[in-house]
Amino acid sequence: QAAAVGLTVGGGVAAAASELTLALLLDGRSPDDSQARLATILEEEGWREQETGLPPSRESVTAYYFAVVRRLRALGGVSGERWFERPIELSPLGRALALETLRQRATAPLRGI
Repeated sequence: QAAAVGLTVGGGVAAAASELTLALLLDGRSPDDSQARLATILEEEGWREQETGLPPSRESVTAYYFAVVRRLRALGGVSGERWFERPIELSPLGRALALETLRQRATAPLRGI
């Protein structure tokens, strides 16, 4: 449970992107497909970058996506050594961490209401 806390960071668009990244990885999407879907979902749901007021850029989406992947990899949550050359596959530990993170985020008390 403690390790799962660090997979998502912050609030706003960064937190939304982190949660969606975990969901897409659980769905078994390839990196290119996941990033494109992530960008589309964030834009369709109305997420905007605080600095610009625009939908997250491709660069921002890529950064959010791989921030989560790097954290998972550091915890042993990504299968294989050459994960960057093929579709990212979660290890059994990675699946458990992703599910626990999403559970924690979904059941956490709401703030700022």
